[in-house]
Order: sequence, then C-alpha cells, then structure tokens
Amino acid sequence: MKYFRFFLYLILYFMLGANSFLQAAQWKIDGKLDQYVGYDDNVFLRTDSDPNGVEGSLIYLITPTLFLSRLSQNWDIQADLSYGYQWYFDVANGDLDQDRQNYNLSTEYRTERQTYGIKGGYKKLPNRYSAAEDTGIFDATTKTTWHIGPSWAYKLSEKDSLNLSADYSENTYSTDIFRPNTNITAKVSWARNWTERLLVSVDALYYYYDSDTTQSLQNVFTSNNYGVTLTGDYKLSEQWGFLGHLGAYLSDADATNTITNTKTTDTSVGPLADLQVKYTGEIFTAALDAGVALKPNGNGGGLRQQVTTGLIVDYKITERLTAGMNLRYYQTELATSNVGPININDDRQNIDVTPTLTYALTRDWLVSASYRYRWQDRTNLVNGTADSNLVYLTVQYNWQGFSFAR
Repeated sequence: MKYFRFFLYLILYFMLGANSFLQAAQWKIDGKLDQYVGYDDNVFLRTDSDPNGVEGSLIYLITPTLFLSRLSQNWDIQADLSYGYQWYFDVANGDLDQDRQNYNLSTEYRTERQTYGIKGGYKKLPNRYSAAEDTGIFDATTKTTWHIGPSWAYKLSEKDSLNLSADYSENTYSTDIFRPNTNITAKVSWARNWTERLLVSVDALYYYYDSDTTQSLQNVFTSNNYGVTLTGDYKLSEQWGFLGHLGAYLSDADATNTITNTKTTDTSVGPLADLQVKYTGEIFTAALDAGVALKPNGNGGGLRQQVTTGLIVDYKITERLTAGMNLRYYQTELATSNVGPININDDRQNIDVTPTLTYALTRDWLVSASYRYRWQDRTNLVNGTADSNLVYLTVQYNWQGFSFAR
C-alpha cells in the first residue's frame, strides 16, 4: 500500500506543478472495478506424475483501477493506479492468496519540432501471470518489476524525424529459485512518412542484460546485444492496418561461477521480427501478430529467444452481446545455449486459448463468461507436458468519473 501512496503523491506533484505554468488543460479522473470468480483444475500447471500432485481451486479476484490525466496543448500527464487481491480457496497454506499492484506514470512535452517524454512504473504481481513469457513455472512466487524510460523525438522536416528512447528495468522474485535480472535498452531510429499511409523507419538497438546470483543459483550472466531493424507501418484502408519489423541481432554473452570463478563465453546471431495485421470493422475486429524477440530469463540462465503467435477476434452479435477469442502460442529457447550449465535444455512450448462472451448490462456494467485452456510442453525436463482448464465469470464496473477544463 505504501507504493500506492508514493505514486499518488508523485502524480499529484507532477499535475499540480504543471498547472502552475500551463493554465489551459483538460483534467479527467475515472476508473474501473474488475471482479472475477472461477475454478481452475490445475492452478500450478503440474503434470499428473508430479510428486506434489495436481491442485484445483475456486478463485476470487478483485482489482480496482484509478485513471488520471491532464492534457494540454503542449504537456500531457497520464497515470493509472491499481491495487487488488486474489484468493485461491482450495490451495494449501493460502500460498496463492496475494495482492496485485500496478502503478504507471507518463508525461510528454511538445514544442514545434521536439517532443520530450518519460514514463515509469512499478508492478508487483504473481509470477504465474507472466510465467509463459518468463520462467515457465506457475508457482506461488511473486514477481516485482520497476522501470523508467526517457524518450526524445526531433522533427527534421515535414516527412522525417529522429527518435531516441531508452529504458531501465529490474525484475526480482520472492523466492531464490528464480534469478533477479537487470535490463537496459536503447534505441535510435530515423523515420520517414513516405505517404499519408506509409511510415518507414530504420532502427539501431542496444540491449544489456544482467542476471544476479541467488542462494541456490551461483552463476552471474551478462549479455551485450546489438540489433538493426527495418520497420514499416502501412494503413491500407480505414479497416486494414499492417505493422512489421524485420532485422537481426548479435549477442555477446558470458557466465561466471562465483564459487569457482570460472567463466564461459558465447557469441550468437539471430533474427528480430514482428508482424501485426489489424482489421477494424463495425461488428468484427481482428488482430494477428507473429514475431521473434529476445526476452529476460528469471529461470536461471542467459537471455531467451522467444517466438510468439497470437490472434484476437471480437464479433458483435447484438448491440449488447459480443463474442471474443484470444489465442497465443509461445516457443521459448535459450538464445546463448553455450553459456552456463543451468537449464540449458529448458526449451518449452506454451498454448493459451480463451473464448469469451460479454454482455453489456448498461453503459457502465459488463458481465463476461470465459473458458481458458493452458498447455505447456517441457519434455526436455522431467516436468513433461501439462494442461489446465479454467472457467470463470467476470463483472466489470466502469466508473465514468468526471472531467473539467482549467
């Protein structure tokens, strides 16, 4: 709760400070309240042969979120604050009864040719919610992440711009079976609007990764990664849009055992790619994405290379009733497999499928019924293949809040 107060004070400081010399602004405060109740037949995504056994549980989760914004001609400030709690009633010792915190603050200042921005955030969430992207282990560990990132854009001409951005983040875990890590990224890009519909940019990337020791993991991993990508953003029509990135990376990595003081090194190259296709219609919307990228690894090794494919579909059956489908596939492997002895063969595949029916009771109240299927294959380890089925009901209240100009 102390982080909630800290972020609230910080937001008020920024907003009231901005008001002292930017008088014409639009203020808005609104929020939402999410609740869901459901049953998961395998909350830890364990195999049938796991000695700890498969555990199912009734789940209840409540998450209020507050949104604040101050928008003006030159300076925008936006924030969101969320503090919730989850209960897993049938899990032994209440291990999964945890709070959920997520706070974000961003600001952007614009002149005729330049745009300055900075954004930061703090979140403390159960590790299981990002396990498919990170550790592959759906246990009771809590993952804490904080980040801060500045950005700067300069308009060279009517069609050309230069963009610089950076981000610093740290991930820590509540148990020492996972490895805390630090991530630093920097990006320089030149962008050109070739037509009203086509934007193309050339990007140079740098990514530094460092994972520290824990009581049970004695290797220190570091990695310097360099990449170049070509980005294209094309709006075919009012309904169709395409966004793509294509490039490659070079990774120099090493692992040092803090007990024996021995070091192993590795250099590797790989692709960086991403394609997003979006269709937006009056009653049907769809978004398809596929890509490959470098990802942090909290599971005791160097950087991971992750291939992802996803599809999100929404169909408006009636004015109040909407059907949706969210599908996602992950294929994860170590990007530098010759560095370090830990979890070298921890390659895995994950599938996540969630169909949903949503009914709008009023403008402010939504009720959704969902089914979620999760599947994970870790056949290179003893864990093997496991799946789970979750059925849940969600009730969302959208508070319209209030807005005023000053």
